[in-house]
Amino acid sequence: MNRRGRVILNFAALQAGWFACVMGAAAELRFAGLVFVAAHLFAHFVFSPDRVRDVLVFVSAGVLGMIADSTLMRFGSIAFESGVIGDIVVPLWMIALWINFATSLNLTLEFLHGRYILAILFGSVGGAAAYIGGVRLGALSMPSGMWQGGAAVAVEWAVVMPLLVWVASRLDRWSVRRKNGGIASDTVTV
Repeated sequence: MNRRGRVILNFAALQAGWFACVMGAAAELRFAGLVFVAAHLFAHFVFSPDRVRDVLVFVSAGVLGMIADSTLMRFGSIAFESGVIGDIVVPLWMIALWINFATSLNLTLEFLHGRYILAILFGSVGGAAAYIGGVRLGALSMPSGMWQGGAAVAVEWAVVMPLLVWVASRLDRWSVRRKNGGIASDTVTV
């Protein structure tokens, strides 16, 4: 599959994964989202030019997202009815959302590489909108109120998004160097 086809497929799977996780959580079918994200990851790996790079990006996003969302949960900005791990870690479906999102960092959202101000804006607006959408669909709540919870999520994503873009772009350059026998990525035409 060519790159354009992968980007289109990634965008569609990214949206479908969000709905599967959020609607699954709202309907108390949390594993529905996990199954969909697992299928998306499988398809992603089938067409991936560098699975090692992708695994590193996915793990980075999953861990960073888990820490960031668990922190918001701890401060009462977001809350979940069930599925919270040990009363301190967000549910698995939420971590799956972060990993699902990470599939886009070197595909659909690759245009953000090196554009950190745009990543901050994109992250804060898109992140807050996604969480507010999740609240409206019944997957989570914002105990401090929609405005305060939404603002906390916007700040979270204003920090996390450029960090994830930086990690993804660094790992992408590392991948190119590794595949080209150590030649710097800026000397390679792709």
